[in-house]
Amino acid sequence: MKTRDVRWFCRESLHIEARVGFGVGISLFVVGMGLALKRAGGVWRVLRMIAMAITVVAIVFVADVDAYLTVVIGLVGLVVIGVVERLHYGVEVIDTSEESVVDIGV
Repeated sequence: MKTRDVRWFCRESLHIEARVGFGVGISLFVVGMGLALKRAGGVWRVLRMIAMAITVVAIVFVADVDAYLTVVIGLVGLVVIGVVERLHYGVEVIDTSEESVVDIGV
């Protein structure tokens, strides 16, 4: 009886079409959220777009690695975007102790 190698599912790299699709999906997510923040009255977050561009280029052009490493590159890019935004833009604290329910009457 043959034993199966544990890494049988990781030996092949993703094809270029899959890597481009993964990069496009991440860019749509990041740019869409950036546009939503801008539309909601925020500022245009340029660092978000720079980090996203670097991540997508790394996903598309780093070839001949296992498939899970391509996914890890995308995950690391999204974490970097979150850390950069946290450090650069900070966090607004909203006071939730105020009564914000509007009485519409009966």
